[in-house]
Amino acid sequence: MAELLAQVGVSLCELLDDAQFMGGQFAPVTSCTSDWRQVLPGDIYVALVTADGDGHDFASEAVEQGASAVVAERALPLFGVPQCIVENSQTAFGQICQALVGNPCDRLQVVGIAGTSGKSSVACLFESILKTAGACPGAVGTLGCSDGYSSMRPFVNTPAAPTLAHWLSRMDANGCTHGILEFSSQGLAEGRVAGLGLSVACVTNLQRSGEYRHGTMENYRRTMQRIFDGLDSRGVAVLNADDPVCCRMLAELDSPVMTFGMRQPADVTAQIVEQFVGEQTLLISHGTASVAVRSRILGAHHVENCLAAATIALASGIDLATIARGLEAVSRIPGRMDRVECGQGYAIWIDAADTPERLRASLQAIRGVVQGRIICAVGPVANSKQKCSALKQILEQLTDISVVYEQTSHPLADRIATAAWALRRARPGDAVLLAANPKLVGGDYHESERELIEQMLTGDFCEEFQKHAA
Repeated sequence: MAELLAQVGVSLCELLDDAQFMGGQFAPVTSCTSDWRQVLPGDIYVALVTADGDGHDFASEAVEQGASAVVAERALPLFGVPQCIVENSQTAFGQICQALVGNPCDRLQVVGIAGTSGKSSVACLFESILKTAGACPGAVGTLGCSDGYSSMRPFVNTPAAPTLAHWLSRMDANGCTHGILEFSSQGLAEGRVAGLGLSVACVTNLQRSGEYRHGTMENYRRTMQRIFDGLDSRGVAVLNADDPVCCRMLAELDSPVMTFGMRQPADVTAQIVEQFVGEQTLLISHGTASVAVRSRILGAHHVENCLAAATIALASGIDLATIARGLEAVSRIPGRMDRVECGQGYAIWIDAADTPERLRASLQAIRGVVQGRIICAVGPVANSKQKCSALKQILEQLTDISVVYEQTSHPLADRIATAAWALRRARPGDAVLLAANPKLVGGDYHESERELIEQMLTGDFCEEFQKHAA
């Protein structure tokens, strides 16, 4: 839902100098909206073309509501109000929203993170590095939002331009030094990076499982590449050298680039030194310098996330020793190979591994440190026969006992029942992986499941778990 913004007046003629102005004089803009139903007298109405419809079709309704001017991508049959014709109204909307809150990106170092997987983990790891370095970060992402003073529940998707502007202005007002923003492919397709001025933009990886919204892998790549349109004049692009689709972006970038990787030559590299059930040690190298990092989070994909966060930090001017301490300070990330240990004699991990690529990586990490059986429960999975088939094939290869179930009308209840089913089958020396997409269960689901499992393992059964475990 679009939001209204109100701040000091902004001159559209100065802000959108490539636009065409017609129909009269433009007064300084003090508020704007892209939802005609929310227009108040004096607002600027911005007509957006989105997956939900074409805002140009409702421009006359916005004028009737009291819009003082209209920003659009084509001239409209409106009378009595001036029009500002722009090439892309999404871009213009982002620029207007940022200008109305005083362009906080001029004072914050804002980092944008996109990719098929790993965005939340990289954001969490980089936030820890910043805090270790003495900085004050704010964040907007799928693990939560913070403005340096208060926090709130996460957004499922990248918020609209007014909400991003609102959070960045709060970070600025509260004395934050950095802002960390996660971008979904949908958010990038809708131009939500416009007007930001990113100091660093990172693409973690581009996997086949992420292309379904965009038709082809090429469309998906071009959509994700839009994050680099938000870089400021001195901004740095960060790319995964191990990802061939990411590497294709290199030739099309004019900005400075830093790469990270474990298998291909890169600016920042890493190797796993040793792995155990409860921790792993990795060696991160940049140029001639190296640093060891001990992490309680298992798996090569976590090492890749550490590399991405380290590269963003290096691009932000932070030294390797501080980076290592910041990475080590993260003992767990909710739902990201999150180990539950209550002295139960077998290993339990909760993970957001709902794609074939992520599930394979998680199971391979477990197989490397566990001698017993692997028991895995995956779900709920969005109703897709092709995806379920791919997940089942991986489970047949890498597990001893497994189940995959599709999305139902009672996702949390089904999830609890399936977790109980898996845990009842575990014996000493085994490993249990509980994989779920939090978007299909609930944003804070992983925390709730962890609490339920801890209650079960310590003998303090809650009524809900007892009911579904029966």
